[in-house]
Amino acid sequence: ASTGKRPDVIVGKPHQPIIEAVVERTATPVEQICMVGDRLYTDIALGAAGIKTVLVLSGETQPEDIPNAPHQPDLVQQNLAELRATLRQVMSNRQD
Repeated sequence: ASTGKRPDVIVGKPHQPIIEAVVERTATPVEQICMVGDRLYTDIALGAAGIKTVLVLSGETQPEDIPNAPHQPDLVQQNLAELRATLRQVMSNRQD
């Protein structure tokens, strides 16, 4: 049943307290956190909390949705397999 009271804090996507909780619990700096997801309005909106974001197009979002989105992803990949290949290439280049 509804109490009629609004929550004091919302801890969930795309609200900043979820990132603060990750930082606190893992001691990971915000600059080293990245959200991978398929929804512009939740997953990618977390970029407003200072993290990097990767949009995968294997789910809800279509390419034509991206230009008008209020939050833009740092990287767009077709699917997780493409992201995996991209990460392997980046890591390989770092070791050279």
